[in-house]
Amino acid sequence: MMNTEHDAIALAVKTVVRLPFKDLKIVRVTDTLHLSHIQISEALLADAKQRPEDFAILGALEELQFDGLGRLMPMVADDFAPKAVA
Repeated sequence: MMNTEHDAIALAVKTVVRLPFKDLKIVRVTDTLHLSHIQISEALLADAKQRPEDFAILGALEELQFDGLGRLMPMVADDFAPKAVA
């Protein structure tokens, strides 16, 4: 358990010692109930491009964005996920 999402991701990446950073295959999802929009690392981009029937590339590669408290900024796709009703 880490203090921030930034720290947790940095530690997870650091523990992968057999692959260079550029080769890490990382997928970010809003949650496991909403998988229609995902973010993938550059190492997965070629795989996604080879499967256009399964994946549509909706944007350019970009670094993960964190706020001043180390929390991940929402994915653009989060706007499409159903919202919980109180």
